[in-house]
Formats: sequence, C-alpha cells, structure tokens
Amino acid sequence: MTNKLEGINTLFSLELVISIIRRGRDSIERSGKFVSAGGDVGRSAKETCENIFVELVKNVGGVHIQGGFEKAIDTLDKYDATSMAPRRAVSLVDSNGREENQHTAVEPLAIFAELVNIGDLIQQMIHVFFEEELIIRGYVDRNSFVSPAIKEKRKFEKMLDSYVANGLNKGIDVLMDQIEQIFETDQKPTDYFPNMPIAPGSDKSGTGNSANSDAISNKARNRQSVVFKSAADFDVSPTPAAQKVVGLLKLHTGLLAGSTDRTVIDVFQQEVGVRFFNSLCKHIKHQTISVEGSMRLILDLNSYYTFIQSLKQKPVVPYFAALKEIGQLYLIDGKDAKELGKMLSDMTRFGGIFQPEEVFEFAQRREDWLRVRREVEKVIYGFNAADCTIM
Repeated sequence: MTNKLEGINTLFSLELVISIIRRGRDSIERSGKFVSAGGDVGRSAKETCENIFVELVKNVGGVHIQGGFEKAIDTLDKYDATSMAPRRAVSLVDSNGREENQHTAVEPLAIFAELVNIGDLIQQMIHVFFEEELIIRGYVDRNSFVSPAIKEKRKFEKMLDSYVANGLNKGIDVLMDQIEQIFETDQKPTDYFPNMPIAPGSDKSGTGNSANSDAISNKARNRQSVVFKSAADFDVSPTPAAQKVVGLLKLHTGLLAGSTDRTVIDVFQQEVGVRFFNSLCKHIKHQTISVEGSMRLILDLNSYYTFIQSLKQKPVVPYFAALKEIGQLYLIDGKDAKELGKMLSDMTRFGGIFQPEEVFEFAQRREDWLRVRREVEKVIYGFNAADCTIM
C-alpha cells in the first residue's frame, strides 16, 4: 500500500499530455490548410479540426486522467492511517509566493493535493489549446450550443471537478481521523480538570479516553488515599493537543493555496472547518471540565477561533464564535449557579448555532454539575424534579 501511495503522483504524466497536445496541434494545422478553400471542403476541414480536438480531450480526460483519479481514489479509500506512517514531506507557498520550509503532512491528503494541482494544470493546457487552435482560428463558435468540441470540453471539466470533490472529501475524512487520534492520545483529562483525583498506582500520564478517566475519577473518590494535582501546575497557553491540532489544520488547509481555482479552495476550507467544528463539539462533550480547568479550555477555543479567522471563510466563523461562548459555561463558579442558569437560558449569545438541548449537554460536562444542577434548573424552568409530587 505504501508503494502505491508513493506512486500516485506518477498516475498523471504531464509529458504524455504535452505530447498528445503537440500531435493534436500538428494535425489541426495540416487540416486547417484546407479551410481557406471554402465551400464543402472548407466546412469539412473545420469539422475535422473539431473532431481532432474531441478525440484529444477523450484520450487525455477519459483515458489518462479518469483512470489515474480512479486508481488514486481507490488507493486513498483503502488507506489505513493506524497501520501506516501518516506523514509526508511537503513544501508550502506563503502569501508572497515564496516557498516555505518543508513540513510533514498526512500522506493521503498531501498526495491527492498533488494530483489536484497536476489535474488543474492539465485543464489549463486543454483550455489554452482550445482557445488558440479552435476559437481564435474561427473553426468553432464560442457561443454554439451544438458544437461537439464545446460539449466534450465541458464534459471533461465536469468529470475533473467530480473526481477532485470526491478525492478531497476522502482526504478530509483522513484528516479528521488524524485530529480525533490527537484528541484521543494527546488531550489529557487533567488539561481541563487539573484537580482530578488520581488513585495511587493508576496511570498518571492522563492520556486516554474520557470513559476511562471518568472511571478512574469515580474509583478515586471512593478511596481513602487520594492524590490531587495542583491547579498551579498548568500554564496559560493552549494545551499541547490544541497546538498540535491547529498546526495540522494550518498545514493541510494551505496545501491547495495558489495552485488551483479559488472556489475549490473555499469549498475545501469551509468543509474542513465545519467538520472540525463537529469533531470538536464531540470531543468537548467527552471531557470533564472544572472551573480551574475552564481557562485552559477557553485558551484552546480561542486558538481554534483565531485559526478559523485566518482562513477568511466567513460562513464558518460563527460556529467557532459560538464555541467560545460555550467555554464561558465552565468559568462560572459553582456558587453562582443562578448566573449559570441565566447563561443557559440566553440562547442569543450562541448565535443560533446551538439548540437549547445542545447547550445543556455541554453544561453537563461541568465537574460540579450534580451539585449545581438543582439551582440551574430552577432558574431555567422555575422548578426542578425535587419540587414535584405525585398525586
């Protein structure tokens, strides 16, 4: 499988495409000599030139590019990130067009980005050939609805867009899997709950899923000897997991920059943003968050928000602005449960991104939720379950 991935960037041969285009240009020039004869001979010569272009596009698109994309997507679809090295050296271009130092990227997405770049270059070559050999020479009317050349060119462009969208979608799947793996392995339970009770003899590394951490915490509360982590042990920077995730996102959202159509880049970055938002919400709902640890969570959410802002994708920004407000739910001290209830009742602060039940789910991840729940529900509903009696 690794060998297949390393060979993906050879599935498209620019040399072959250039050779086909040169032969097509030579053939059109030979046939074009008869156009000046006019009459039936001239019309037949124009049709021949147009047919040459149609066959050229069919061979480049339907045979060469289509076959390459299908093999590449099939290989990416079978890629198992858990059993293969997920990294690949890539070079990015900064805003001034200068090449930056090499970075390591998730291999499937980095490789497919190379294919997109090559495919985009081939599409531009086909377009230039069409303009110079058929439109400028007057062999084809640009506004014709029945021209075989125009139909074939549009078919080729539609096919290319479809494969690019399909491949990038699979690449984003791999990227999200990588991010979830970072959350799973690098996000410590004590990041957002620094005073979490740690039972003697248990794993103090703090890594692992929330289910395990909850189990450890519950067992620890029932034991006499409990060790507490000091709240002073954490710093005021985003957690290592958040820094790693932002670095990964920054690298991969820039893979296509400057090498393909801006519309493709916008769609790709917006899709990454929305799917990362969903993954992040899921991640937060699996954490236990204390008032002391809320500041670290807010720092993480701020770093995610700053990154999303840097993409300049306005449709995605409100999602992460709402998440910043979610972070405030954990900052309120348990003694101010009424204030927490007021915040949960004010849906306007979340910009319509979250439904009330979703915000309530986030609030339940507070470490002291069982202690503050009664007062919070009184503020929200005016009463709670304990106030009800069965008649």
